[in-house]
Amino acid sequence: MKQLTASEYLNLLNSMSTFAAIFDKDGRLRFINRMPLLKSLGYKEEEVLGTPLWECMHFKRVASEVKEAFERALKGESVQIEIEASRRDGSTFPMLIYFGPLRDESGEIEGVVAEAKSVKEQKELEERLKRAIEKLKASQEELMTPVVQVWENILALPIIGIVDSYRAQKTMETLLDKIVETQSEMVIIDITGVASMDTEVANHLVKTVKAASLLGCTCIITGIRPEVAQTMIHLGINFHEFVTKRDMQEGLKYCLERMGYEIRKRADGGK
Repeated sequence: MKQLTASEYLNLLNSMSTFAAIFDKDGRLRFINRMPLLKSLGYKEEEVLGTPLWECMHFKRVASEVKEAFERALKGESVQIEIEASRRDGSTFPMLIYFGPLRDESGEIEGVVAEAKSVKEQKELEERLKRAIEKLKASQEELMTPVVQVWENILALPIIGIVDSYRAQKTMETLLDKIVETQSEMVIIDITGVASMDTEVANHLVKTVKAASLLGCTCIITGIRPEVAQTMIHLGINFHEFVTKRDMQEGLKYCLERMGYEIRKRADGGK
């Protein structure tokens, strides 16, 4: 491959859309392709040309990091670092800098070439994406633990799908918070949609019931499938410690009766 002449190399740097510069072995700036960048930072050409890179005002805050990367490039390494560059007015922005060795025709290192670009927009996009993911995660957790108030002082927690230890823990935390928030006296935990339950999840369920009891709230477990019942028996869980009902409807009926309501059919059939 034909090696570029000095003039061709400078033309190549000038054609780049990003900031590029050449430094001698002492770190002094000898060439810069994007003077508008300096103006946007609040500096003039004469303030930086001939000045060691780590002594430039916009790099003083990160001088040691920049100098270390520069010295590694002088030894033949290609180095990329992300720093907080400073403008003259004191404001900062994230900048990505690539340092590489600059070699002469004989292959000897005679300086360092650097390429830099602001990653402010990229960081802002990453932050927006992070916030969006956090909101999505929060929404998913709400769906994972849909605690609803079905009657005055009565909450219902239908659990559907696979329940791992993380979800079981979040369920307990959400339910206890909701009990305190609503001052509810009874909670129906419906596990009709739970196909299986391991030891850890079963223990979380027991802890949830006991924690709710400490808050003055009674838990009614409904919809226990045969497979889940066998697992709970195998784990030595004493069902006499809990109130269990066949389904959500029976659970709600039990709660209402405990609270003094009379459940009966209307003589007119509801007309």
